[in-house]
Amino acid sequence: SVDLLSGKLNTLSVAYINREGIIVDIIERKANDCEPYYNTIPAKCVLEVTKGWFEEKNIHVGDSIKIKTIVAER
Repeated sequence: SVDLLSGKLNTLSVAYINREGIIVDIIERKANDCEPYYNTIPAKCVLEVTKGWFEEKNIHVGDSIKIKTIVAER
């Protein structure tokens, strides 16, 4: 990810989330790291945030999240 104010690349924390909304893995990704990461536990989606965000919010593997879907009106 790129910090829009400074233009610098950021290191990311990435959470892998399964179908039940449980975080099954959290990893750190360095800026410009294009190597694939193969999670050994099935995940439905990922959530990428600034490095350290999960720690700051006391979020860990095994925690559950709820993703709210927002649908735009037409």
